Amino acid sequence: MAGAAAAPMPINGSSGGSSDSYASATGLQPAALYPLMADLGFPPPLEAARQPLHAVNFWASLQAMRSSLHYDPYQNLLCVVRGRKRVRLVPPAATPHLKPQPVTHESANHSPVDLGAPDLERFPGLGAALAAVQEFEIETGDALFIPEGWWHQVDSEEGTLAANFWWEGAVSAQLGGPMDRYYFRRLVQSLLEQQKAAALAALPRCDLLQAAAALPAAGLGGKQQQEEEATADRGAAAGEPPGWTAEQAAAVKLLAAAVTSHQQAGAREEPPPVVCAVVATLAAHSAQCLLDVLLHLAQQQPEVAAHLLLHSLDPASWELLSGSIERRQDELAAQGSAAAAEEAVGALCDELYSCADRHALLGAILQRKEAFSRQALRAVLATELAGAL
Repeated sequence: MAGAAAAPMPINGSSGGSSDSYASATGLQPAALYPLMADLGFPPPLEAARQPLHAVNFWASLQAMRSSLHYDPYQNLLCVVRGRKRVRLVPPAATPHLKPQPVTHESANHSPVDLGAPDLERFPGLGAALAAVQEFEIETGDALFIPEGWWHQVDSEEGTLAANFWWEGAVSAQLGGPMDRYYFRRLVQSLLEQQKAAALAALPRCDLLQAAAALPAAGLGGKQQQEEEATADRGAAAGEPPGWTAEQAAAVKLLAAAVTSHQQAGAREEPPPVVCAVVATLAAHSAQCLLDVLLHLAQQQPEVAAHLLLHSLDPASWELLSGSIERRQDELAAQGSAAAAEEAVGALCDELYSCADRHALLGAILQRKEAFSRQALRAVLATELAGAL
């Protein structure tokens, strides 16, 4: 814990309730304040679990004090002997919003943020962390468990006495060996997947019916607009499958119009944002809803569908589409056998992709999905490394 909270007096010993042999096994040696352990006792949960302690710390608040915001690389049981403390806890997920000290800093586990007097001008992202704060009032005889890695800031009243017990957590126990680089790689991959999910959830959606109804007013005008609208209307109306909704028909019309405009502008132009908005809206409804729309477009307007798949789907759209295919296979597997689900989804993909050159399509899929992953990785590095370096 931070020395700023109180006058720390470490007791490097085990409890008076544990045998001397157990204390030796933990590698802890008695210190000047070891006799106090007879008064403090040993917390029953730790006694029952036979947790090897890293340290026992004694805290005397000679005046009202507030610690710095910090985390500890240990599991922590804070026990109030006399007086009162207010403890604010923040989960590790909020770390980027707390502007921690760089990992090269002597106090790398500390943050300059004061949760008791938050400065949103100095720390603009702090609001997201404040929403996750949990506050506890503990007094004489109370104990609070603070998990490894959780940020905490402690207010202590004048005259408060407390002890806390540190023991090694599951995460720290795995570090410091030949597996560290593997753990680092897995951590980056985990953060990458979380960032990708957050980016997809934040994609803009659209009101399909309203957007489709506005097409004439937002069109290109003249003969070109009329041809595009006629093409879109034919695709939306022809061969509609059972259960087809007005929103799906509107989606086909929107996609056909946007892709046709993109074709005429040239494949080197950036994919139209409306395409991603339509895909995100359909995928948010259900995987089947999105796949039905794209299959219908591939059946009725194969050239438009081919351009959509090869050129008009941006990286996020391809991530949504591939995720919807996987989700649909999981849904079918839950309804029957995994083998039947795999076969059904394989047939669906064959039909959907039949409108485009398979070699070119495979290249487009890999390129877009890798581009999306790179975008997410840049966001992860900007967030995590910026606060660590």
